[in-house]
Amino acid sequence: MRTVGAEGIVSKRLGRSYPQGDWLKTKCHQTSRFVVTGFQEFGEGRLESVHVAEEIGGKLVPAGQVRFGFAGRGLWGVLAQLRSGEPVKGVIPVHPALMAEIKFYGRHKGGSIRDGVLLDLIRVGAVVGMAGKPEPRVWDCDSDAALAAMSAWSG
Repeated sequence: MRTVGAEGIVSKRLGRSYPQGDWLKTKCHQTSRFVVTGFQEFGEGRLESVHVAEEIGGKLVPAGQVRFGFAGRGLWGVLAQLRSGEPVKGVIPVHPALMAEIKFYGRHKGGSIRDGVLLDLIRVGAVVGMAGKPEPRVWDCDSDAALAAMSAWSG
């Protein structure tokens, strides 16, 4: 689908006419790993978005923000411990010690990811980029056991 520039497939039931609706849109997506570089918050303890970057040519290049996949999971506490400076334009920087697996639906013209969803979060052994060997998962959007892992990691 992507090779022809399509975002996905729209389908309908056989024998149904166009005006009757009953359409299903199936979007293509990609999954990739990014380094968490910062976050924005609604207020203390409430995340608005997580900012991520990808390693290109040995440097971290901003890849956009993720706004889905972390509601109510206690991720703010993990990120707050990794703060590495004062907010810049509302984004609180963090030490690049976490790798996020993100599902996204293509990229904007500027290269940032579209509609990212946080699937998994892994602490990396090195504090610089993704070159470090991944350690056990810190957080996973599908696992309630992640809360226990975060508590143990935060100490």
